Amino acid sequence: IGKNNEMLWRLPNDLRNFKEKTKGNIIIMGRKTFESIGSKPLPDRINIVISRDTSFIDKEVAKERDNLIFLDRLEQAFLFAETQSTNSEKEFFVIGGEQIYRKCLEENRCSRIYCSTVDVECDGDVFFPEIELDKWVVTYYENITDPKSYLLSDENKNPLSYTYEVLERKKSL
Repeated sequence: IGKNNEMLWRLPNDLRNFKEKTKGNIIIMGRKTFESIGSKPLPDRINIVISRDTSFIDKEVAKERDNLIFLDRLEQAFLFAETQSTNSEKEFFVIGGEQIYRKCLEENRCSRIYCSTVDVECDGDVFFPEIELDKWVVTYYENITDPKSYLLSDENKNPLSYTYEVLERKKSL
Protein backbone atom coordinates (compact mmCIF):
# COMPACT_ATOMS: atom_id res chain seq x y z
CA ILE A 1 0.00 0.00 0.00
CA GLY A 2 3.05 2.25 0.01
CA LYS A 3 6.77 2.80 -0.04
CA ASN A 4 8.88 5.28 1.94
CA ASN A 5 5.67 6.58 3.56
CA GLU A 6 4.14 7.51 0.19
CA MET A 7 1.45 6.10 -2.06
CA LEU A 8 2.66 4.14 -5.08
CA TRP A 9 -0.07 5.30 -7.45
CA ARG A 10 -2.49 8.08 -8.22
CA LEU A 11 -6.12 6.96 -8.45
CA PRO A 12 -8.34 10.07 -8.69
CA ASN A 13 -11.63 8.14 -8.75
CA ASP A 14 -10.59 6.11 -5.73
CA LEU A 15 -9.60 9.25 -3.81
CA ARG A 16 -12.93 10.85 -4.70
CA ASN A 17 -14.75 7.73 -3.43
CA PHE A 18 -12.69 7.81 -0.20
CA LYS A 19 -13.58 11.47 0.32
CA GLU A 20 -17.31 10.85 -0.25
CA LYS A 21 -17.37 7.84 2.13
CA THR A 22 -15.43 9.46 4.97
CA LYS A 23 -16.67 13.07 4.76
CA GLY A 24 -18.63 14.05 7.86
CA ASN A 25 -17.43 10.94 9.70
CA ILE A 26 -14.53 9.83 11.90
CA ILE A 27 -11.21 8.57 10.55
CA ILE A 28 -8.61 6.69 12.57
CA MET A 29 -5.00 6.50 11.41
CA GLY A 30 -1.49 5.85 12.60
CA ARG A 31 1.25 8.46 12.82
CA LYS A 32 2.92 7.48 9.55
CA THR A 33 -0.35 7.75 7.66
CA PHE A 34 -0.93 11.17 9.24
CA GLU A 35 2.54 12.27 8.14
CA SER A 36 1.96 10.90 4.62
CA ILE A 37 -1.09 13.16 4.19
CA GLY A 38 0.91 16.24 5.14
CA SER A 39 0.64 16.14 8.97
CA LYS A 40 -2.65 18.00 8.89
CA PRO A 41 -6.19 16.78 9.42
CA LEU A 42 -8.40 15.94 6.48
CA PRO A 43 -11.22 18.51 6.34
CA ASP A 44 -14.85 17.80 7.26
CA ARG A 45 -13.92 14.75 9.36
CA ILE A 46 -12.88 14.04 12.92
CA ASN A 47 -9.27 12.87 12.58
CA ILE A 48 -7.88 10.53 15.24
CA VAL A 49 -4.14 9.86 15.11
CA ILE A 50 -2.69 6.93 17.08
CA SER A 51 0.91 7.12 18.27
CA ARG A 52 2.88 6.45 21.45
CA ASP A 53 5.41 9.05 20.28
CA THR A 54 4.00 12.57 20.61
CA SER A 55 7.20 14.41 19.66
CA PHE A 56 5.99 14.79 16.05
CA ILE A 57 2.88 16.74 17.05
CA ASP A 58 2.87 20.42 16.21
CA LYS A 59 1.25 21.66 19.42
CA GLU A 60 0.14 24.95 17.85
CA VAL A 61 -1.57 23.23 14.92
CA ALA A 62 -3.21 20.69 17.22
CA LYS A 63 -4.48 23.42 19.54
CA GLU A 64 -6.23 25.21 16.66
CA ARG A 65 -7.94 22.11 15.26
CA ASP A 66 -11.08 20.81 16.87
CA ASN A 67 -11.22 17.98 14.33
CA LEU A 68 -7.78 16.56 15.27
CA ILE A 69 -7.30 14.21 18.21
CA PHE A 70 -4.08 12.45 19.24
CA LEU A 71 -4.33 9.24 21.28
CA ASP A 72 -1.69 6.71 22.25
CA ARG A 73 -3.74 3.51 21.98
CA LEU A 74 -6.06 2.09 19.36
CA GLU A 75 -8.49 1.02 22.09
CA GLN A 76 -8.92 4.67 23.11
CA ALA A 77 -9.63 5.60 19.49
CA PHE A 78 -12.34 2.96 19.19
CA LEU A 79 -13.93 4.00 22.47
CA PHE A 80 -14.00 7.64 21.39
CA ALA A 81 -15.25 6.81 17.87
CA GLU A 82 -17.96 4.48 19.18
CA THR A 83 -19.17 7.17 21.59
CA GLN A 84 -19.21 9.81 18.84
CA SER A 85 -20.91 7.54 16.30
CA THR A 86 -23.61 6.50 18.80
CA ASN A 87 -24.38 10.12 19.69
CA SER A 88 -24.28 11.49 16.14
CA GLU A 89 -24.82 8.57 13.76
CA LYS A 90 -21.31 9.10 12.37
CA GLU A 91 -19.46 6.13 10.94
CA PHE A 92 -15.81 5.59 11.67
CA PHE A 93 -13.16 4.42 9.25
CA VAL A 94 -9.67 3.05 9.83
CA ILE A 95 -7.52 4.50 7.04
CA GLY A 96 -4.08 3.05 7.77
CA GLY A 97 -1.42 2.13 8.05
CA GLU A 98 -0.32 -1.47 8.00
CA GLN A 99 0.03 -1.93 11.78
CA ILE A 100 -3.37 -0.38 12.51
CA TYR A 101 -5.04 -2.49 9.78
CA ARG A 102 -3.37 -5.65 11.11
CA LYS A 103 -4.46 -5.00 14.69
CA CYS A 104 -8.05 -4.24 13.64
CA LEU A 105 -8.28 -7.45 11.63
CA GLU A 106 -6.63 -9.58 14.34
CA GLU A 107 -8.99 -8.24 16.99
CA ASN A 108 -12.11 -8.46 14.75
CA ARG A 109 -12.58 -4.70 15.15
CA CYS A 110 -13.97 -4.11 11.67
CA SER A 111 -17.22 -5.24 10.13
CA ARG A 112 -16.70 -3.86 6.63
CA ILE A 113 -13.72 -3.40 4.32
CA TYR A 114 -13.67 -1.01 1.38
CA CYS A 115 -10.90 -2.51 -0.73
CA SER A 116 -9.27 -1.15 -3.88
CA THR A 117 -6.87 -3.64 -5.46
CA VAL A 118 -4.61 -2.12 -8.10
CA ASP A 119 -3.68 -4.47 -10.95
CA VAL A 120 0.06 -3.83 -10.95
CA GLU A 121 3.28 -5.23 -9.49
CA CYS A 122 5.01 -2.68 -7.24
CA ASP A 123 8.09 -2.51 -5.08
CA GLY A 124 6.37 -1.53 -1.84
CA ASP A 125 7.55 -1.70 1.75
CA VAL A 126 4.11 -1.49 3.42
CA PHE A 127 1.34 -4.03 2.73
CA PHE A 128 -2.29 -4.50 3.61
CA PRO A 129 -2.54 -7.66 5.79
CA GLU A 130 -3.83 -10.93 4.40
CA ILE A 131 -7.58 -11.27 4.78
CA GLU A 132 -9.11 -14.59 5.84
CA LEU A 133 -11.59 -14.63 2.96
CA ASP A 134 -13.74 -17.36 4.53
CA LYS A 135 -14.73 -14.80 7.21
CA TRP A 136 -15.97 -12.22 4.67
CA VAL A 137 -18.57 -11.93 1.93
CA VAL A 138 -18.21 -9.59 -1.05
CA THR A 139 -21.28 -7.34 -1.21
CA TYR A 140 -20.07 -5.07 -4.01
CA TYR A 141 -17.55 -5.56 -6.81
CA GLU A 142 -16.54 -3.27 -9.66
CA ASN A 143 -13.70 -3.30 -12.21
CA ILE A 144 -12.43 0.21 -12.86
CA THR A 145 -10.14 1.61 -15.52
CA ASP A 146 -9.44 5.22 -14.73
CA PRO A 147 -7.65 7.00 -17.59
CA LYS A 148 -6.28 9.56 -15.11
CA SER A 149 -4.70 6.93 -12.83
CA TYR A 150 -1.05 5.93 -12.99
CA LEU A 151 1.93 4.66 -11.02
CA LEU A 152 3.81 7.61 -9.53
CA SER A 153 7.05 6.05 -10.82
CA ASP A 154 5.68 5.75 -14.40
CA GLU A 155 7.09 8.57 -16.54
CA ASN A 156 4.59 7.73 -19.31
CA LYS A 157 1.66 7.78 -16.87
CA ASN A 158 0.02 4.66 -18.29
CA PRO A 159 -3.55 4.27 -16.95
CA LEU A 160 -4.12 1.64 -14.27
CA SER A 161 -6.97 -0.78 -13.74
CA TYR A 162 -8.19 -1.73 -10.31
CA THR A 163 -11.07 -3.46 -8.58
CA TYR A 164 -13.18 -1.90 -5.90
CA GLU A 165 -14.86 -4.27 -3.47
CA VAL A 166 -16.91 -3.97 -0.31
CA LEU A 167 -16.50 -6.93 2.03
CA GLU A 168 -18.80 -7.55 4.98
CA ARG A 169 -17.77 -9.72 7.91
CA LYS A 170 -19.85 -12.91 8.06
CA LYS A 171 -22.07 -13.15 11.11
CA SER A 172 -21.07 -15.79 13.67
CA LEU A 173 -23.71 -18.37 14.48
